[in-house]
Amino acid sequence: MKAFLALFALIVVVAGQGQINFNGIGQIRGFACSTAASFTTSIDGTTTTARCTDNGADPSVRCPGCCRSVALAAGRSADNAAGFPSTNGRSCVCCIR
Repeated sequence: MKAFLALFALIVVVAGQGQINFNGIGQIRGFACSTAASFTTSIDGTTTTARCTDNGADPSVRCPGCCRSVALAAGRSADNAAGFPSTNGRSCVCCIR
């Protein structure tokens, strides 16, 4: 799973130019957290949107790597992002500074 997350983050960096959605807006200012974090990128020539909260996905597994990918897509360092399951156990909370 760690290898998949590392590959996913690498694809985001290589694809480079994608759109992000963070709390309904396309920009992250200062420090912010959201359960609606996502980004759009091209994977193997196909445009796709990755959502950090996704039905059927285990947020404890999906959140950390996805939130780091959102930060990379926003032009931030992955070290400036954290992801964790919300109290409902189904949503992913992404925090980025």
